[in-house]
Amino acid sequence: MLVVHVVLNIQAEKADTFLEVVESFVQEARATAGCRVYAWYQSTEQDNTYILYEEWESEAQFRAYKESDLFGRTQQSLLPYAAAKPNSTYFLAEVTEKF
Repeated sequence: MLVVHVVLNIQAEKADTFLEVVESFVQEARATAGCRVYAWYQSTEQDNTYILYEEWESEAQFRAYKESDLFGRTQQSLLPYAAAKPNSTYFLAEVTEKF
């Protein structure tokens, strides 16, 4: 499993419309083959900071998503809101136990 963690700081003057843009493609991303989780969270500690958390069944499926038209449209829609370059981290993970 591949876990993706992205921190995005957005421009304060665009904060009101950011979530509307995010919501416009979340369902489509969640329906992508191999996507287990695709969720946005707002930081409680830093103003105008959002975190994208994703889980993918495999690196190959995530790579296919990154090469898709959807990913390109997502980037084009979100990057104009960014106050800085997004901070992205990828982790290879395996579930060892479920509660």
